[in-house]
Amino acid sequence: GSKTKTGVHRTKFLLESVIDLRQRLRSVGSDLLIAVNKPENVIAELVGERGTSVLAQREVTSEEILVESRVRQALESRSDRAELELLWGATLYHRADLPFSRNLKDLPDVFTPFRNKVERHCSVRDLMPTPG
Repeated sequence: GSKTKTGVHRTKFLLESVIDLRQRLRSVGSDLLIAVNKPENVIAELVGERGTSVLAQREVTSEEILVESRVRQALESRSDRAELELLWGATLYHRADLPFSRNLKDLPDVFTPFRNKVERHCSVRDLMPTPG
């Protein structure tokens, strides 16, 4: 069987989206490196022996958490000054702002009670300013 995880149409859409993002970043004086390889290979190569902090979005699914672990290991093997710092960013509300316990054990199983409690006790954080 095929090990392809993404079909041709989705791949085309993702590539077009990333290229558009790079163009938008360039229009405000920034840039985006586009690479095709495993994250642990690309990031470790970029960091090299110099070391640096690598910022990435914290993931919640097992496959992505495994990638985070591989990136961390690759950085540590390249330099004792390289560090992976994971930041929360996958949800409308910041995890620390949710009105539930830190481990989320009291998170409702049904959406409506979740929504009701969040709407009563939370607000969406302000956007960060656009770099310029």
